[in-house]
Amino acid sequence: MRSVVAAAVLAALAPAGVVAFAPAHYDIKARFDLKAGTVEGDVTITLPAEEAERNTDFVLSDKIELRKADGGPGAHVTVAPTDQPFKGLRKITFTFDHAPTRPVVLKFVYAGKVGGEEALRIDPAQGIELSLEDMWAPVRPNFGLMFTADADLSGIPADEVAVAQGKVSRRGDHVFIHRAFADLDMPFTALTGLKVSRTGEAELYARNPDGPLESALRRNSGTIVGFYIRLFGPPPPQSLPERVLVLPRQGAAFARRAYVSLGDPTEELRKLGPQEDWKLVATTAHEFAHAWWWRGDPLTENNWLNESMAEYSSLRFTEFEAGEEALKFRLDRKVEPAKTAGPVIGRGRPSKFAAYQKGPLLLFELDRQIGRQRMDAFLAALGRDPPRTTEQFLAVLAQNAGPDVAREFEAKLRAP
Repeated sequence: MRSVVAAAVLAALAPAGVVAFAPAHYDIKARFDLKAGTVEGDVTITLPAEEAERNTDFVLSDKIELRKADGGPGAHVTVAPTDQPFKGLRKITFTFDHAPTRPVVLKFVYAGKVGGEEALRIDPAQGIELSLEDMWAPVRPNFGLMFTADADLSGIPADEVAVAQGKVSRRGDHVFIHRAFADLDMPFTALTGLKVSRTGEAELYARNPDGPLESALRRNSGTIVGFYIRLFGPPPPQSLPERVLVLPRQGAAFARRAYVSLGDPTEELRKLGPQEDWKLVATTAHEFAHAWWWRGDPLTENNWLNESMAEYSSLRFTEFEAGEEALKFRLDRKVEPAKTAGPVIGRGRPSKFAAYQKGPLLLFELDRQIGRQRMDAFLAALGRDPPRTTEQFLAVLAQNAGPDVAREFEAKLRAP
């Protein structure tokens, strides 16, 4: 994981589902000083009345000075330090004299450091990679607000190639982003030397388009997507990756709607030597699977629905592409970490080992128990309406494999 923050947010992931009402909208004006690692922000968030009624808490890094927080006439603002969902934050809460019956406009003006030590993961002389998890813009504490976005981001040198979701344009040191579809984040990257090529239906941004990972992505991305569509059915519109980045940084891959960011493994591969494609694209296959598996609240026990299901999907692709021996190679490496992982559900958000190692192993046990044909029918049923909670997952399992199987699987999820 890139950080504790990333581990939480990455789980929520990219694709946006159908919301019951119009999504919120962010209008962001921000100026960055990359050398100093600072930002000056002016953000307007328009919340539908239903969203304002649901939750008006936002968090921002406590390294940032909040100069203004305003909710309009009849609104009251309180600001207090918080360690939820992690330390080093400031919580901004809006309350209203009367329950909102129309959209609410919230304004934030602030300036300060961009996140923690890991926030600027790329050498600032080369560029920047940021997402809302770096706490440079207000976000709900549970990262659960879906929003469309318009942004004017300045201080980005003109020689840096800018990549984001939606429509991206440039003028001087300004990057303009217009994203008409809703997501829970607004990731963007600006980096010198990025070149764009195609991989399947996606644009591939990398400094070396012919590197080992980049070449493997061109050979396999379309196959990964096709395999998942056959297994799970089509995902929501604009969920599959439209832009994939391979960046010169350390840290985990992450996915957002129509957007996947990967670290460049070239240095590691120099030590390991040539690798087969199924090894090179295993992480990418996990991230692509988040087009389906993303709805579980990432800060609760339901995070396993995001990460265990995505990892199981990646393992299934390995089996499909490279056979039983390749699958065994990956599964065997999960056995020891799974033994001390703790429960997958029942004690809050599962550990990293529970979500990425134990959960996928349990899913393969289930696969063997009920048989591949029934397992695939179960996965197709889940794919039509991906679950938000373990209870929903178990209900579909009971319908497809019987109540006894569902009860037994739940017990395994709860086992220490």
